[in-house]
Amino acid sequence: MGVTIGILQLKAELDAAVDGFKQGLCASGFAEADITFDYRNVQENVPSFGQEADDLVAQGVDLIFTCTTPAAKFAKEAAEFYGIPVVFTIVYDPVAVGLVESWESSGNHLCGVAGKVDPGRKLGVMRSLVPGLSRFAVVYDPDDPNSVFELNDLQQVASAEGICITPIKVQNPAVLANLEFAPDCQFAFVTIGRMLEEHLAELAENCLARGIPLCGHNLAAVRAGAACCVEAPLAELGYQAGTIAARILRGEDPAGLAIQLPENPRVYLNRTTCERLKLDLLAIPEAEIIEGRYC
Repeated sequence: MGVTIGILQLKAELDAAVDGFKQGLCASGFAEADITFDYRNVQENVPSFGQEADDLVAQGVDLIFTCTTPAAKFAKEAAEFYGIPVVFTIVYDPVAVGLVESWESSGNHLCGVAGKVDPGRKLGVMRSLVPGLSRFAVVYDPDDPNSVFELNDLQQVASAEGICITPIKVQNPAVLANLEFAPDCQFAFVTIGRMLEEHLAELAENCLARGIPLCGHNLAAVRAGAACCVEAPLAELGYQAGTIAARILRGEDPAGLAIQLPENPRVYLNRTTCERLKLDLLAIPEAEIIEGRYC
């Protein structure tokens, strides 16, 4: 078919999304042998996305697949004039961050799969582990837009259920190991955010010492000691994005396609953390039990 697809990646640790993307294309009838992939990994040097995106456009790629919000932003700007379609994933809320006009239609040359998992599902997991949950803390980074978006989402669903949230602002990771919580705090939730994710273990140890369950943003958090998380696996996000890319390569207008949400989020529980906090591992039958930190 002679198709060339550029890939903008933040770091190799997210390459499960790239693998899933290729599988989605293959399942949609595009054999990998018929596609040339131009893979660009900036190794967390975010400003480099600009040059890499410009170069992919100059090479005349047929489509750009991006992993993470910064990658999508740079690709959007570079490809806009030429109308090159951009398919994204690992973007928490593409509407809130300004990549697209609405969930129903991007209104531009972008489309993709958001990384946002229904906050109601996350709240449901916490309520299953702590019956009678009436208040919990949310640790967030005010300098990270995605972190703030997730805090806002949680506040909306919790308010509707009559549950009180105490936001805890963290801008310096050094405070996580000794972060204090209200005496009546029943659960802690840590939002998405690079700084928070990189120092998750310190927060998990702190919460465990205080007897407070911690709900993390992803599986890595559970492996680091958080009690639970609800996550959309990267490979599945990539797969969904691959099926979208196939439709676009066959002629569909990206603006005519709705932005998708994760189809099958997974619940993960850390066995030892839950056992030490006396949380019922059987309270969530569909959960996958992880033998993580503290084992």
